Amino acid sequence: MDHKKLEAIPSIIAFKKMLRKKEYKNSTDVAIKTANLFADLVKSIWKDFDDLSNLLDVLRELGKSFISMDNLQFCVGNIIKRVNILLLLQIAILHFNNQLFNYNLIEIKDVKYLDFTYNKGRV
Repeated sequence: MDHKKLEAIPSIIAFKKMLRKKEYKNSTDVAIKTANLFADLVKSIWKDFDDLSNLLDVLRELGKSFISMDNLQFCVGNIIKRVNILLLLQIAILHFNNQLFNYNLIEIKDVKYLDFTYNKGRV
């Protein structure tokens, strides 16, 4: 799956239209909508990829297309970067667990879920 197929999803089309026509109140509104869109998108499509690095590449390309809609909305790029960092952390945790328990290298078919919850407590 590539980012061109993802751009045909109605929620992505609506988000790009909102950015292009500047139909938002403030940058906080855009940041929240970007985060929700990317979280929902990742939760729905991540099993379609054999390798999580391919998913990161597709999300990066999709993010570039969002940024090109409104170059002055810096929060879009920041949120996309943060979602990619969350994915990279998930990959690192999964690989660490594999090394800890002496499993073979993880494949995406073995992953049960991706956790995007934010823990407000101390780490």
